[in-house]
Amino acid sequence: KFKCCTILFSDIVTFTNIASQCSPMQVVNMLNSLYSLFDKACARTTAYKTIGDAYMVVGGVPEPDDRHAEIIAEQAMLMMIQASEVCSPATGKPLQIRVGMHSGPVVTGVVGERMPRYCLFGDTVNVASRMESHSIPGHIHCSNTTYELLKSSKYEFVPRGPTEIKGKGVMQTYFLKSDGETVLDCNVGDISTPQLEAIPNGNAATEQVNVTCGEKLRFNWFGDHDPGNTTSKTCIIS
Repeated sequence: KFKCCTILFSDIVTFTNIASQCSPMQVVNMLNSLYSLFDKACARTTAYKTIGDAYMVVGGVPEPDDRHAEIIAEQAMLMMIQASEVCSPATGKPLQIRVGMHSGPVVTGVVGERMPRYCLFGDTVNVASRMESHSIPGHIHCSNTTYELLKSSKYEFVPRGPTEIKGKGVMQTYFLKSDGETVLDCNVGDISTPQLEAIPNGNAATEQVNVTCGEKLRFNWFGDHDPGNTTSKTCIIS
């Protein structure tokens, strides 16, 4: 059990459209280019990382580190820059990602025998995923917990205000704007809270996220997320 770590989720904006307009090989090449950059960035930190339908980074796991929030904040800023270095094969324009961060306790362990998987369990995983799914393109969406860990350091934030988070109620959240060197364009004037709907999809669940620009995106949950349970506390990482 880890008393506190920081978890980051990121997702590629309009990935569904890209995948539908391009050949599988083009999509694979795009993901390989993007994730190779992300992996190199992670190698310079103590963060644990994994790739699924989304890219996930955990600071302070499996080795405890008091700087876990700073490590992940630095990673998030770098990922924003790196994403712009990779172009969409559908449009030829730089990719955009949305990022979410949350800090809190988790329980970890290796499960399975034939294909062992390192797993993170706890509500912290769920909230971090919610921060990402409620974020907007080009922004790093942080919970109040992560904000409290970073506010006295070099980081600059823009308050988003009270935000309705599915399964959690109203939460005070923030956008990370600057790490003291890089400054992101955080325009919160036209931001509205996305409306999420859990949609049954076999044994899993898919969430449809409507963001202010009107595009429809799909976020696939890891693990045994029950469409009827909006507060699932299990995240299986492959």
